[in-house]
Amino acid sequence: MPSKKRSPWPKASPMSAVLFTQELMDAITAYQNGIYLVLRPFVGLTRDLLYLRDLLRSPTTMDNWLDINSVTFAFEPLHDVLEPWYDLHGTACVFKLFACLPRLRNVVIAHAAFSGNLAMLSMLPLDMLRQVRYLLLDLAAANGHMRVLKFLDAVVGHEGCTTFAMDVAALRGDLDVVRYLHAYRNEGCSDQAIMDAAENGHLEVVQFLHTHYPLTAHSLTLALTAAAATNRLDVATYIVHELGSDGHGSTNEIDAAAYNGHLAMIKMLHQHNYGCTTNAMDDAAEDGQLEVVKWLHTHRTEGCTINAMGQAAENGHLETVQWLHTHRGEGCPDWTLERAAYAEQWDVVKFLVTWQLGGDAKTVMETAKQDSRDDIAVGLAVILDETSTLLLNGF
Repeated sequence: MPSKKRSPWPKASPMSAVLFTQELMDAITAYQNGIYLVLRPFVGLTRDLLYLRDLLRSPTTMDNWLDINSVTFAFEPLHDVLEPWYDLHGTACVFKLFACLPRLRNVVIAHAAFSGNLAMLSMLPLDMLRQVRYLLLDLAAANGHMRVLKFLDAVVGHEGCTTFAMDVAALRGDLDVVRYLHAYRNEGCSDQAIMDAAENGHLEVVQFLHTHYPLTAHSLTLALTAAAATNRLDVATYIVHELGSDGHGSTNEIDAAAYNGHLAMIKMLHQHNYGCTTNAMDDAAEDGQLEVVKWLHTHRTEGCTINAMGQAAENGHLETVQWLHTHRGEGCPDWTLERAAYAEQWDVVKFLVTWQLGGDAKTVMETAKQDSRDDIAVGLAVILDETSTLLLNGF
């Protein structure tokens, strides 16, 4: 008979088999100081999460959370540790993490909701998830994680939801999340939802919110102003249709559109009897929106103030300054030349000096010398010399 091959390893005694059992080692080390090597990346992380903890404990409103970027920033220290750790060790290691570093449990669960880690959340006991007092549904909605949102709501029964969930979904234009929250939750939204949806051009969300929520004319007007400022013409047209074409005595919309140079928006609002103030032409001039300035001059009666030319000059919009000087009679403030010179808008400075507008050049030169701005004083001296020569030659 062939002889049996002997194992190169000595046969373990019953005592050794017991002593080297993994379960026994885990039980023994649980009562020892220190942590597992696999948890070393989390050492010292607690102090880096103070801002995150404060943020998560505060009410989830746009005022407190500012915007979704602030939440993302707060999660970054934890995210930078967790994501490579999950890749290396898998999500099952979270039980060891929670056992050894229990203070991290709730923020790790909050991170899973915010980052859409359904695999990790679904392996945790439901009671553990329900004990987390952070607003987990708000966090899931904030990044549009519909599957996580449904799981936390329908399966876990977590109550961590406020109007912020729909507000931030509206801001992102996430109609699916808005619809789900409307159908299965009762928190609703704040007026901020339609304003942010309008500002970002999410027409379908604006239509849904207007259809299903009792929005006041005031909130719609604020939404219209937001749409006008960001040139969301389709959204603005819809809101104007819903409000009616009497302008509602509001001037903010055209003013906001003019400030950003949105001429098509201005024309639409004008056609529907919306008004404006002198801010419209002033702000358009400040930004060098000459076509808007011309249109307002031709089609509106509000006009502008002396600040129109002053601000245009300070920002170097020579053509706008020239046009205002030719077609408007307001003139410009006495500080115009000084500010244009200090901004080194030399083409504008030359025009102002030539036409003796916006202050005395020699006075500005002296001020520049007192401020140790010899470069400005020299620049003005050169322009004064050039304009004097032109005048002597009859130009």
